[in-house]
This record gives sequence, C-alpha cells and structure tokens, in this order.
Amino acid sequence: MIQIFFLTLPPLLIMNTEHSKFSQNFQVRYGEVNQSGQLMIHHLFNYMQEIAFNHADALANTIEGKSHFDFAVVWTRMKLEVEKIPNWKENLTISTWISPLKDQQRFAFRNFAIFNQSGQKIGKGYGSLLFFDLKQRKAVGVPKDVENYPTHEEPGDSHHFSQIDINVSEKKDTSFSTNFQDLDIYRHVNNVKYIEWAFNEVKPEIYKLYIPSSVEINFLKELRLGESVCVQTEYLEGSSELLIKHLIYKEESGVKIAQLQTSWKKK
Repeated sequence: MIQIFFLTLPPLLIMNTEHSKFSQNFQVRYGEVNQSGQLMIHHLFNYMQEIAFNHADALANTIEGKSHFDFAVVWTRMKLEVEKIPNWKENLTISTWISPLKDQQRFAFRNFAIFNQSGQKIGKGYGSLLFFDLKQRKAVGVPKDVENYPTHEEPGDSHHFSQIDINVSEKKDTSFSTNFQDLDIYRHVNNVKYIEWAFNEVKPEIYKLYIPSSVEINFLKELRLGESVCVQTEYLEGSSELLIKHLIYKEESGVKIAQLQTSWKKK
C-alpha cells in the first residue's frame, strides 16, 4: 500500500510547469547488480516506486491548504517491459505521469518511461492504482482531490494486463517466513519483495541462457511480519522465448498473495 504524504523534493528531480510529467535520475549502484554487472530487475521496480512517491508528493503540494489526505493508494497491478538491461554505474532517467481520468473511474493509471544516459528509451511500464478510504476502511473511486491533478497522455500509452490465474500446486514449494527486512514504512511487506522472491526462485541455468524482457504482477493481498509464505514457479519454454509464472501464497491457508508472469528472451 502506498500512501500520499509530503516531503521536500530532493535534487535531480525535473517537473514540467503543469506538474503533469515528472522525471528523476538514478545511477545503478554496486549493490543492485548481479554477477554479470547488470541491474537486477526488482530494483527497476524500486526506482519506479520511488519516483511515483516523489511525483505524488509534488502533486499533493499543488493543492492549497491540504496538509493531509484521508486516503491511501494501493498498487493492484504493475507491468514492466525492458529492451536493454542497465549495467553497473549506468545513469538512467525515468519519467512518470498519470493518465487522464474519466468520470466514475475506479482505478488510476500511472505510466513510466526509462531512458539510458544516451537518451535511448530502454524500457516502459505502467500500473493500476486503487484508492482506499482510511476512515471508512474500504476501496473507493478516484477522490475529488485527485481529480484535480494535472494528467498527461503520450502516443502509444496502453494499459493491457494479462489474465494471470495460477492454481496452488499440490507439490511442496519453497517456503519461508516474512522478516523485519521485508517490511516497508506501513509495516507490511514491500510490493517489490514479491518480485525479488520470484526471481530468486528462477533456476541459475536460466540466467545463463536468457535475460528478462518483461515482468507483470497482480497484487492480491498484503503480508505482514512473521507470516509463512510459499513461492510456486512454473516454466513454459518456447522456441525463442521463455515464460515463467510465479504464485506467492500463504502456506497454511493457500490464500493467494500475488501472481507474476515473466518473459525471458535468449541472449
């Protein structure tokens, strides 16, 4: 769950005069790369989550007289497509914007574009956001305050999500308990952890032959400290591409927490 709050904008943030499109620079750090020196995909989602927070703060600060909001924002789905995996020390620029809102719309859509230091677009992504009323403790439509936010639209913007539906397998899957390091500031497991767990379960030989080209995740439930979870992984290999499906569920009850679908292309 992502809650809107206020902060002073750090350096390296660029926002246009209408506040509708927001950009931020990132440098790939040593602790974010694998043994080949390439950025681990879940860190791209960390970047996307970071810039989404910062843009939301900047937008919130455009509303006069508002010191707090009575709603939180929850990611329900996210999708990322990558043409080239960034390397260690590479400088990236990520831009984000919210798509135009329609009357009685339930979800908002946030978009991302990823550029390398040469200005080449190497990735794009988007996600759907559901609003949660903190007083009524239930999902609501787009709040009035958000309807006033400046939005943006670019050619090619689309928000197509796959129908990911994975059944819990009868065989025993990898299981573990959530720990303190998995939690975010809202005291539940950070969304990006689900992606990290899924990629941890991919067989090492896959990384030798393939590189990830897309990641799609459907968030279903939240997890808290000390809960026992399982990660189930299924491989569907084609002639030039590999599809891997991942299911994260509670070990005791079998309740689904998140479903992922990752595409991999041959090196």
